[in-house]
Amino acid sequence: MKKTKTLISLLLLMFMIMQLFGCSVSVPVQKEISSADEANAVGLSATNVNRVLEVGAYDWLDVNIKIDYNYALKWSSDNPEVASVDSNGRVDAIAPGKALITARLEKSYVQFNIVVKEAAKKEVNTSTAILSSANKLLVDQNKTNAQSRNMYALIVNVDTNCITVYTYNSQGIYNVGVRSMVCSSAKDYSVYEIREGAMSGEVLYYHIDDKIGNKDGWSSFDEEENYRYRTNFSLNGEDGFSFTSCLYNDKSAASLNAADYNKLGTNYTDGDIRLSVNDAKWIFENCQEGTQIRFVTSSSLDLLGVPTPIRIAEEAEIQNWDPTDPDKRNPYLKKAPTFTGMEDLYIGVNDVCDLKDGVEVYDTCMNLIPDAQFKIDSNISRNKAGTYVVTYTYTDILKRTGRADRVVHVEY
Repeated sequence: MKKTKTLISLLLLMFMIMQLFGCSVSVPVQKEISSADEANAVGLSATNVNRVLEVGAYDWLDVNIKIDYNYALKWSSDNPEVASVDSNGRVDAIAPGKALITARLEKSYVQFNIVVKEAAKKEVNTSTAILSSANKLLVDQNKTNAQSRNMYALIVNVDTNCITVYTYNSQGIYNVGVRSMVCSSAKDYSVYEIREGAMSGEVLYYHIDDKIGNKDGWSSFDEEENYRYRTNFSLNGEDGFSFTSCLYNDKSAASLNAADYNKLGTNYTDGDIRLSVNDAKWIFENCQEGTQIRFVTSSSLDLLGVPTPIRIAEEAEIQNWDPTDPDKRNPYLKKAPTFTGMEDLYIGVNDVCDLKDGVEVYDTCMNLIPDAQFKIDSNISRNKAGTYVVTYTYTDILKRTGRADRVVHVEY
């Protein structure tokens, strides 16, 4: 203890002597790192810093940075009403305009120039048909050639309730599948002449006779039994058969009989072939007099597959319109799949969670889609606290895509 006191006294004495003779004691100041030095140290840089997005679109902004420093990167937008950004660099285009997105560390940063423009108007799909894009070129060639033969031939599978549309090859044989449509045929197959096998150029028993209907394609049997886009076909000159839409209660596009429509894909008619309005309209407009028809039961002739009909759910707000009707007044044109369970989600850093839990998706006609058949687009950093946007999408039988964005908060 005595030695310690002595040492302290000597140090104080030396300090006083140095002060007496004008000596000063200085501690070196640590040099502050510059923004350029910091950027070099962590490898912070960016390419493709100029982006153009349509309203409703999103993208991830790419930043080069050593992974050990990614957790410290902070994202911000100077105009979030035009383009917002989440904690991992996902930018969402909100409204037309410009925004500057910044990814910042302590001293250094990179910036992205975002231009948001109006989204291009997209045509709403109104068909459940399966189309062959591979054979579209041949169809266009056959239309251009305008030969005397009919463009198409039809194979009606009464077992799978599927109509496959064929066009002809370079030898004039109808063996090229171009369109597949779901239908409903007779509950008793015996009303048709069943002839298995693909088209081979021979004249078939069945052919399209004529098309019945006024400008809007209506035909009626009584006041309460109305059909659209009726196309007659005959067997050896005997008529009485037709391709038609499903039942309407009167001559109004807004009077569909939903119960009859929901039978599509089953055998229930007395001989007529029922289709959705879109498909009945296609036959009405594209299959000319003399178009050959074959009735089969072999699934091997369903070249493009059998489309699944879209049902009108009991819970659907719209019960009196065919969902495939291209009529501009059709309220289904404004419908698409929807999601429930999109409330903000809060999780802890490094927590494990299933982003599908509690989420349900319904198709355009309000049918619940089972087994979580939807896609999730997520870029969450679970070890980095922040706010993240996750996108859910589902494309239904009508080929319409529904989307929902969900905010996920990762917290310490």
